[in-house]
Amino acid sequence: MSDHGHGKMFYRLTLNQRIQHVVIMITFSMVVMTGFSLKFHGASWTYPLIKTFGGVFMAGRIHRASGVLLVGNFFYVLFYIILTTIPKVQQVFKEKPPANLKERILGIIMVIYGLPMVPDANDGRNIVDFLRYAFFLSDKRPLYGKFQWKEKFDYLAVFWGTLAFLGTGPILWFPSFWANLGIPAFIINIALIVHSDEALLAAGVIYTWHLYNVALSPEKFPMYGTMLDGCLDEHLMMEEYPAEYIRIMIEDGENSPSIVQTSHGHGKQH
Repeated sequence: MSDHGHGKMFYRLTLNQRIQHVVIMITFSMVVMTGFSLKFHGASWTYPLIKTFGGVFMAGRIHRASGVLLVGNFFYVLFYIILTTIPKVQQVFKEKPPANLKERILGIIMVIYGLPMVPDANDGRNIVDFLRYAFFLSDKRPLYGKFQWKEKFDYLAVFWGTLAFLGTGPILWFPSFWANLGIPAFIINIALIVHSDEALLAAGVIYTWHLYNVALSPEKFPMYGTMLDGCLDEHLMMEEYPAEYIRIMIEDGENSPSIVQTSHGHGKQH
């Protein structure tokens, strides 16, 4: 695991968020390994996996159990987001009480738009700057804020991916039940295609795009410790989130609650 090194350490992820990530990482990996083992059970490369899981029957049970846990964690994340957003809405309404329902709805929308993982207009500019920099059309690197646009894409992909699994999984789990309710057979076939193709797409993104960004890139190989302790060192903070680094240093300086370790290696209490 890459060493954080010495100097300032910036607090990025709470313990709750890190636990959410670990649960998603484990359950998604189990869903993918068992799911592909079952889908391609006749292929030679799946035999070791199926044998590891205790056979086709056990692989199916593990797949469904992992899927239930994955969806359960999804709803927990939704609850977490709602719970942490309510105080922000209340604060906005306290500072400027809404005069009518329209203002109340608009206030809630603006709070949601301002959440760290919700794409905004600045992300669009950063994508353009990234493409210009990547194709040597500019020497200006994007000035990323607290999170980069690709991190937001990763995060939001969990939502539509899980909804796809949630909508198709029960149909594939109990096909006879749904058939007895009168659902046409082609709906079950569509569910199978959507379920497996979404899994293939998600696995491709996670195990190439996301894995490279968090572990396999030269500055982070073989793994960076943020997912374990929630912290990022000053060098990478300036490199990957320059706008957020500047904001923290201008607004709070060395006394910022985001800084959890000083340049002399003394930790701060939070």
